[in-house]
This record gives sequence, C-alpha cells and structure tokens, in this order.
Amino acid sequence: MRKPVLLFLLLFVSISVRSQKALPDTILLFNPTAGNIKTISYLLEQDILHLENYHFRGVYHIDSRYDFSESKDYLAENTHLPFSLTRISEDLPGDMIFKENSCSATFKKLFSTSDGAIFMGGPDISPHTYNESLHLLTRVTDPARHYLELSYLFHILGGNQNSRHIALMKNNPRYGVLGICLGMQSINVATGGTMIQDIPQEIYGFTFVDEILESKSDMVHRNYYPDDVRDDIQQTGYHFHRINFSSEGTLFTEENHFMNKEYPYVLSSHHQSIEIPGKGLKIAASSMDGKIWEAIVHEEFKNVIGVQFHPEKAGLFNSEEDFHINQDSTINFNKFILDNNSYDFHLVFWRVISDIFQH
Repeated sequence: MRKPVLLFLLLFVSISVRSQKALPDTILLFNPTAGNIKTISYLLEQDILHLENYHFRGVYHIDSRYDFSESKDYLAENTHLPFSLTRISEDLPGDMIFKENSCSATFKKLFSTSDGAIFMGGPDISPHTYNESLHLLTRVTDPARHYLELSYLFHILGGNQNSRHIALMKNNPRYGVLGICLGMQSINVATGGTMIQDIPQEIYGFTFVDEILESKSDMVHRNYYPDDVRDDIQQTGYHFHRINFSSEGTLFTEENHFMNKEYPYVLSSHHQSIEIPGKGLKIAASSMDGKIWEAIVHEEFKNVIGVQFHPEKAGLFNSEEDFHINQDSTINFNKFILDNNSYDFHLVFWRVISDIFQH
C-alpha cells in the first residue's frame, strides 16, 4: 500500500505547487482612493511599471477620511483591473501604533500574503507620532490613515520607539516597500525618525510667499504662487527642481544606465521633510543644497525605497495636458522633463521599482 500512498502524496504536492503558482502575486496599496488606483493602473497599462500578472490589494481603515465607496464603484465599473479592497475596522488609537495592537494579527497576515507594499502621497502626519508639538503650518486631516500606515510600517521594519519589537521583514528581507512623498515620511516616522514641519520657515527662515518665489528654483518644493481667483482654471500644486544623488545610499547604479553625476529634475509638492532619520535609513538623494532628503533606502532591508518627489504622475508621461502655474503661465510636465534630460530617469526609476517587487 505504500507505493499508491506515495504516488498520491506526490500528486497532491504537485497539484498544490501548481495551484500556488497559479495564484497572482500580490502588492498592497495603502489608501486605495479611486485616484491612486487610476494612477497605478495607468503606469501598468503604459508598461511603465512592469508588473504583469500582479494583483493589487487596496488596504484602508474604516475611520479614514476618504469615502472608499468611490473606489468600490470605480472597480465595479472596471472589473478588468487587477485590484481588490480590504477594509480594516479594528480600533487603532495613536498611542498604540508602535507596539502590539488590535491590528497586529491582520498586519502579519497581510505581510505573509504579499510581496510588497506601496504608500502614496497625502496630508501631514500628526507630530505627536514623533513626539513633537503641532507647528502653526502643519495641517493634520486624516489621523486614522496615518495610524494604519505608520503601524504597518513599524510592524514590518521595526523602529527606535520599541527595541523589543522584531521586524517582520527579518523573516522576509526581500519584501518590497515603496513610499512616495507622504509615503517616504511615513517610513521615516514609523522607524523612529522626526520631521521638519515647514521647510520654508524652519530651513530657510522665510516668512512670506514672495521670499520663496524670489529664491532659487532648487530651494522650492511645491508651487507657492497664490491661489488663483479665476474659476476657469485649476492651479497645480507641483514644482520641478533638481536632486543630487548620494554615495551613502545607492539608489541607481551604472548597470541602470544612470550615473550619480547627473541631476535630474523631479516633480515635487511638499512642505515637510525628514529631520532626524529613522532606524536603518540612509540618504540616497538630496536637494541641490543638501538640506532636504529627497530619497531614502534601508540599510538592512535593501528593497525599501522612499522618495520625497512624485514620479508617478501621469502628466510626466503624457504630453496631452498642460497645468497652470498661475493665471498667466502653464507647464507641460512631459515636455519639461524631455527638454531637461530627465525623462529617462523616470523610466529607470520605475524599472528599478518593478525589479524590487519581483525580486
């Protein structure tokens, strides 16, 4: 009887392996607004983000400010998109995010059933999460979102806040993490870092908008032109400036055909930045004056990357749309980076990210 049993077991294992391989690889997308789903979908459809046969699992907290019924409706209308939504409803107060909490079991399951996670841009993080008082220019509008994302990142990366916690990525150091703008700031705060709460005031000593507008372009990190009073245009919040790569944390290499001596233009929209880096983080790129961290990597977990700028915006790859800087001038994002030798940088960036998630 041993031989038939052995054959059955081999057949069972073979079927199980085939079934596992047939399942799509999964990447978590935190804060899966309809806009963020459209952004990732665009990058996939244009083959800028090279992740065929991947599934994106949108993760959000029930107390987040955004109405995720819009995301549900959008996916119901676009059933071909490789997205699903996961709602987390466990209570997650701010004083529990950097320790074992009601979401810990869910976090462990999400981590074990995914290959990586993407954290998108958004509003200011509550300063109490990094033990600072609220600055006059800090605007906290969605704490529940921050608590969820910070706590998940803390669980997988660990941080200075709790040395007894063992990072989940110790068991899977190849797990991929991408943080964009707020996402990079969340990586920093989750690992125990702190934030500069307003760049113009705290770094450059500016008090008035005119001082910012008269400064060098590379010192400006979002569009500070006064809000337009005309009803027929929408003013962009984005601004282009150059970045300088650091030899401390390698983000791009010669094998990626991108040399550190180049200073590509990136699209930026933020007023906060890293002050003290979190546990294990290294600078990969800075502003041209070296005062603002523009990209980070993790010393131990090599597939963790954060960028302060916005390489995901569709306008960078689509020349059909112009954006208003103010009521008198417009800019075409795609034409700008083509004219300033920065288009290839953005393609290389997404190739690197694609490789990280596929590891």
